[in-house]
Amino acid sequence: MATRFLLIDDHALIREGLTLALARVTEMVDVVEAASSEQAVEILHTSPPFDLIVLDMHLPGRSRLDALTMVRTHAPKTPIVVLSAEASSGLVYAALKAGAQGYIHKGVSTDVLLGAVQLVFAGGVYVPPLVLEPATEASEASLTARQEQVLIELTRGATTAEIARNLDIAEVTVRVHVAAILRVLRVESREHAVRTPTAQRLQQALAASAADSEGVAAASATVP
Repeated sequence: MATRFLLIDDHALIREGLTLALARVTEMVDVVEAASSEQAVEILHTSPPFDLIVLDMHLPGRSRLDALTMVRTHAPKTPIVVLSAEASSGLVYAALKAGAQGYIHKGVSTDVLLGAVQLVFAGGVYVPPLVLEPATEASEASLTARQEQVLIELTRGATTAEIARNLDIAEVTVRVHVAAILRVLRVESREHAVRTPTAQRLQQALAASAADSEGVAAASATVP
């Protein structure tokens, strides 16, 4: 069965180029094109379900987030990757909060585009490197303290909503931290992240700390 993409962009030339690029995501790809958010909504209601939506954030007559909100309303369960010539951290966060699973700058190479789409297609979240913590190598020291907290929560099997609640942060912030963790550890999924040596080290340190606390409590209880 072919993987179905809905591509929404008002420029025919860009749609043609993106269609050729998306054809490389999997062996069998069916790309349906729409030139506006209104046409996209019509297609969503008259076509079989799509596996992923690629949306230009700057459609004529729409603000940067209007088209995303409109498409998300009519396709609540379909992953959406947005394309934009802007890449400010504020706009990236706003797009993720509005329901996007990926944010791709239009200046990236085809290989980066394909990698981002494949990551989102596999259930991940892609954000431009500029909004992530800088990392030069995959080492334990590359993770920030907050990212280590998120990774510990992942090892416990916590969902995005549970991590947000446990750490008292927004869900969109959790997604950005998870994306950064995957990038730093050079893995493709949460499942792979929790099996890395870094995750194991954090688990062992946490277990040792808990054991020490229990030992201190036991010793205190025996003091007359």
